[in-house]
Amino acid sequence: MKLKIVCSGYLVRYPLGGFSWHHLQYLVGLQQLGHDVTFVEHYGWSNSCYDPCNHRMSSDPAFGIDYLLRLLRPYGLEESWCFLAQDGAAHGMSRSRLAQLCRESDLYLNLSNINWIPEFGECQRRVLVDTDPVFTQIGAHGIGGLYSRYHALFTYGENVHHPECTMPTGGVRWLPTRQPIVLDLWAVVPAKSSEPFTTVMNWSPLGDRWHDGNFYGQKDHSFEPFFELPHITGTPMELAVAPPEDVKARLFEGGWQLVNPRSSQP
Repeated sequence: MKLKIVCSGYLVRYPLGGFSWHHLQYLVGLQQLGHDVTFVEHYGWSNSCYDPCNHRMSSDPAFGIDYLLRLLRPYGLEESWCFLAQDGAAHGMSRSRLAQLCRESDLYLNLSNINWIPEFGECQRRVLVDTDPVFTQIGAHGIGGLYSRYHALFTYGENVHHPECTMPTGGVRWLPTRQPIVLDLWAVVPAKSSEPFTTVMNWSPLGDRWHDGNFYGQKDHSFEPFFELPHITGTPMELAVAPPEDVKARLFEGGWQLVNPRSSQP
């Protein structure tokens, strides 16, 4: 059965690699399954558009839109998007066309709880995918609650509602899910044995949070067991991260190779 799916996310405002790969697995994967997919993004708040080349926030979506087109074009999705800018302009398709698509759609898929416009309420079925467990439920990430808008709520918190799991739920029922992977998008290229394992991360983008007497932190609190990992395993490892200077020193001491996460931005 071919479905019309409207999918919202965070690509124009924050045109970075991790977000791109996360979204593409949904957009391209749903397309490969035979569905019609439209990507939609709303500016959300003032000066929400990030230009990684100049490391600058503004209301101008030009960089992000150009990035989005380069991202979607190889998969034939370059005509299937809409960005609603802070100045009221609709880029890509018109807002009236978007409204029509929402009325005709079978499903609205809200990735990461970053978007909501009235037109989404016209979609026949509405689903939220929480990609930042705990921080979504306590209102520290995304646009907050109003979960009654949705017919189903999914989370990457795999143990949600298990008796041993202390993950807050916001008073609603969540279904565990995982990040989908489109294998076609991951080219297998043999690497030299001397090359390091690599990863990229934010150290503490949302800061420390307390909720109902419980403390929730991020990499700055959970990374402790891994500082010595390269030395312990005898394996070269490279990390793209911008932590405080004292943390950099500990990572170097543990054998990590560090690179500037902004040095290879598009």
